[in-house]
Amino acid sequence: MLPETPNRGQGPATLLDGQVLELFSLVSGSFLNFQKKFKQRNQFLNGARGAAWLARSADSPHGRNRKVEGSNPSGPTTQGDTAMSLDAKLQQLKSIIDDCESAVIAFSGGVDSSLVCAVAHQVLGDRTIAATAVSQTYPPSELEVAREITKLIGIKHITITTDELNDSNFTANPPERCYYCKRELLGKLDELRRKLGFKCIFDGTNYDDHSDFRPGLRAIKEFKIVSPLAEASLTKEEIRVLAVRYGLPNASKPANPCLASRIPFGQEITPERLERIARGEEFIRSLGFNVVRVRDHGDRARVEVDKEELPRAWELEEKIVSTLRSFGYPSVVIDSQGYRMGGANL
Repeated sequence: MLPETPNRGQGPATLLDGQVLELFSLVSGSFLNFQKKFKQRNQFLNGARGAAWLARSADSPHGRNRKVEGSNPSGPTTQGDTAMSLDAKLQQLKSIIDDCESAVIAFSGGVDSSLVCAVAHQVLGDRTIAATAVSQTYPPSELEVAREITKLIGIKHITITTDELNDSNFTANPPERCYYCKRELLGKLDELRRKLGFKCIFDGTNYDDHSDFRPGLRAIKEFKIVSPLAEASLTKEEIRVLAVRYGLPNASKPANPCLASRIPFGQEITPERLERIARGEEFIRSLGFNVVRVRDHGDRARVEVDKEELPRAWELEEKIVSTLRSFGYPSVVIDSQGYRMGGANL
């Protein structure tokens, strides 16, 4: 269970947001990055895609037109305003969740869905359940993380099996690959929801996700999934701040998307490729690296680690190369540019 605080269950934790932000800056970057996200968010809102998102949200029964006491429609201008805004968003998040009455949560083990689990369990209690999909595309280490997080929160946790590799649309690995993967997952979750007699399915989509290329959002719309974080306009940085508030140990955990994302678009996704990617990343993480991607280019593995960890990767190059060769890669290189989002297609 999460550590109790004097006012647990009666509103926000006792830490002021300024204190939380100070703590967050120690474990996950500076407050300047937090401010940068607000600037990017405002730029997005002023653009055409932002206007479209606002229109969609306004039509939602849980959207931005909901009146939230203490909110500041003009946006944060000082640290005090930032704190009030985040408290208002947390209040809105709880209201969105409460309106759904009961829910199955698509839980990956990442910080976004972890926060959804923590708040949903606080609001709905045993009327919610976390479900983690297990398949060959899911990094094996993530399942243990998911189990530990749900145990800490106290929410009931189950695993379901998905088989996206049985879908030729997915294995062909087109740019919209994530749509087919998400469609398989949400179909299984909807079966579970109906079996349990629950009203909604929650996922961890956040506000920032709508300014990026996310084919999976199409499946979310088709299955009428509720995305509480996005509907409460919570950005990734704000989610990490709230995760610190809720005592979640993965508040600063880097994203670790499905293993298929390591294979360039247009190259077939096979069980053999996924297995050697998983083995390679597990091995490199066992050496103490935090951010790891083994980009699978067929007969060549391109290893990405955080730029700050590159010097140590060079020191261990011989060990990394020889081990990944034993996993089936004829050629192994360490990328001198370090980790980059979407690096498989660069």
